[in-house]
Amino acid sequence: MLTIQSERQIPAKLLPFLQPSRHKAAHGGRGGAKSWFFGDEAVERTLNGQRGVCIREMQNSLEESCKQLIEDCIARRGLELYFKITDKYIACLASGGRIIFKGMNQYNATNIKSLEGFDWAWVEEAQDFSQESIDQLVPTLRKEGSELWWSWNPRHETDPVDVMFRQDPPSNAIVIEIGWQDNPWLPDELRNEKDELYRKDEEKADWVWGGGYQVISEGAIYGQQMLDAKKQDRITFVPYNPSSPVFTGWDLGRDDETAIWFAQQFGEGLHAIDFYKNALETLPHYAEVIRSKPYNYGGHMLPHDGNSKTILAKHSAKEQLEELGLNNVKVIPRAANMEAVLGDIEFGRKMISVTKFDQDKCSQGIRALQQYRREYDTRLKTFKQRPLHDHNSHPADAWRTLAVAWNGDLLVKPKKAAPLVLPNYGAI
Repeated sequence: MLTIQSERQIPAKLLPFLQPSRHKAAHGGRGGAKSWFFGDEAVERTLNGQRGVCIREMQNSLEESCKQLIEDCIARRGLELYFKITDKYIACLASGGRIIFKGMNQYNATNIKSLEGFDWAWVEEAQDFSQESIDQLVPTLRKEGSELWWSWNPRHETDPVDVMFRQDPPSNAIVIEIGWQDNPWLPDELRNEKDELYRKDEEKADWVWGGGYQVISEGAIYGQQMLDAKKQDRITFVPYNPSSPVFTGWDLGRDDETAIWFAQQFGEGLHAIDFYKNALETLPHYAEVIRSKPYNYGGHMLPHDGNSKTILAKHSAKEQLEELGLNNVKVIPRAANMEAVLGDIEFGRKMISVTKFDQDKCSQGIRALQQYRREYDTRLKTFKQRPLHDHNSHPADAWRTLAVAWNGDLLVKPKKAAPLVLPNYGAI
């Protein structure tokens, strides 16, 4: 072990992390020195001969890793002579310690076993870490005394790392919330950025700097409309009205999720009273779910592929659901191009603005609408027009089905409801 005198700057709130613990989890807004602490700790452990991995969910190049931050930690402490820095790793030749940088996308069930003998793993940007990655990494790092470090700026309360450490933390974990106010070395530049954002957009600042959950996701499609619904108390208890028919809007999944919204007409708007989704189930399952609910149905709206037939399915989804006893099954037109898809999404936005959501029965669907976002172009560093296909897109597409039906007069609407202009669709 090398004995080197080198000053470290550690916020008092993070001092408990100097004690051994299987999990060390630090969450909070910008400026709390979370990354600097773990970067310094990585340097310290490498000087002492330990092997560690800095890992994130996706990493296609070292520029996307914390390698530069660790190099800065080394330079800030004047330790350059003790380290060999290459384009693949950072090593202390005197002690044998080494740091590598990986993305979980570079591992599979076989090659991740190469981490079994590592002393520590730092999961950076842990808000992006999937449950599958957690389940794969945690049992792999099995050396006696090994540690897992987690650092993240919170995004959604449903993110796996938040569920793991903020809802029911394991007994062998130290969990610390830290923010800019806990960092005595916060640069004036960051303090000024913080103050400016709080002046311009307090809600966004509370997420970026305050460590709160993200109200509107970056690139969000329905984020502002869902925020408005929350502010206007339209996410609340919404009772079923037996005198009004219930309409369902579907997104059909074959190898992934099927999602279904349940909505009733109320004045010139809608009440979203229920929501259901499941994966890898057949149409009889969903028909049974529909029948099991005590609703008086006015119709069931399917996306354009509800009319599709294949070699494996000689009857369309529409035909199958009708054979299963569902009445008034309709298929909305196919959007001919991306411009038409965006038109449908605009219908979805406008329908949210006149909808009340049941906060309990629709909770999964509400979260999906809040988090539904556009695809990000990593090369151009900007968001594309195209929506991202992920677990949020199925409930959002089901909402779009319902919105197109609403605006296309496929649902029974009050006479005073102003129709919206439909895009020019191609054939179904």
